[in-house]
Amino acid sequence: MGYTFDLILNFLQNYLTLNFILFIRAIFGHHYSFRCSKLYLTIERIYCIVLSIVCPLIFYYSSNVMEYNIQWLFFEYFISIWITLIIEDDCFKKYLSSIKHADRILGLGCLNLASFRLYVVFFLIALVRICIGLLFLDNLFIRPVIYSLHAYIHTTIDFSHIIRFIIFDVLYERMIKLGTHFKNIFIQPIHDYTNMTTEVKKGLLAYKQLLDSVQLLDKIQVTVICSITYTTLVMRFIDSLLDLNATLLIDWDIAVWAPSSAFVCESIYSAMLVFFPAVFMELIHMEVDNLSWILTMEHSKCKDHNLRVAISNGISYLKLRPFQFRIWGIIPVDSSLPISFISLAFTYTFVILQVHHVL
Repeated sequence: MGYTFDLILNFLQNYLTLNFILFIRAIFGHHYSFRCSKLYLTIERIYCIVLSIVCPLIFYYSSNVMEYNIQWLFFEYFISIWITLIIEDDCFKKYLSSIKHADRILGLGCLNLASFRLYVVFFLIALVRICIGLLFLDNLFIRPVIYSLHAYIHTTIDFSHIIRFIIFDVLYERMIKLGTHFKNIFIQPIHDYTNMTTEVKKGLLAYKQLLDSVQLLDKIQVTVICSITYTTLVMRFIDSLLDLNATLLIDWDIAVWAPSSAFVCESIYSAMLVFFPAVFMELIHMEVDNLSWILTMEHSKCKDHNLRVAISNGISYLKLRPFQFRIWGIIPVDSSLPISFISLAFTYTFVILQVHHVL
């Protein structure tokens, strides 16, 4: 099973490289500075700018109406493209530079950033988008331009999450490697305490570098991406629930009910894409707790004074600088985030439904 898994992963890494995934993402309007000529990068940047403006204009002139929920959709589409042009590209490169420095500290060499989890998410995004598109397939024959634009814009928004997934996936993978590093220190048959003390300090230095990379994300305002996405997602989720409620009250015809259900599925699917950083942060917290447990257990068994001091410093450092990632520096990205969002969305939905009932 492990051999088959490695074979599949090696095949994907060789024939569906990370750069190719980012190139597909660039086709949908998300700028990324590849290692190529400046002329190509200039053309790519102009292409992304034109797409961010032309698609909403084509939709508007083709439909002659811009519904409220569509306005939020285009707002998210426009922002997702311009964030890649202004913020994301630069901060992603700085983040990767910081991660590579942590890899050098641990002696890991050059690790492939495309993990099996990334390929699963990439194919899952494509599959779910196709399935949701099939629910609206009747519109393809009625309004082909509007249908195509809808599919393109939603796919663009979906692929805007790829970079954020890579960021948290890489961070989680390095925390696993760091845990392995600490385990390997203390399983040596012959205890070379001088070398073990050096390796403990090296592991803590790598932890600090990974922690600084999280602070770097905050400083270069990747949280702005999350903040805008959460705001638009709340509004889209509320609009979808209101649309479904109105449909169920008027008609139970499957031809009317199916698209409304698809809108709700769309919001739930978008929420899953937005909330995966919270899942990764919980996994990272578990790895940090595992590091703390390893050091605590070894501290109780260690007899060398210098090594005990190094381990004690490590335990204190893990307590003083835990892994944290916050939106606007206030909202923690952890397991409480989805619950907070659901509570907020349903509270506003309930209030709006009550107002509609009164009116």
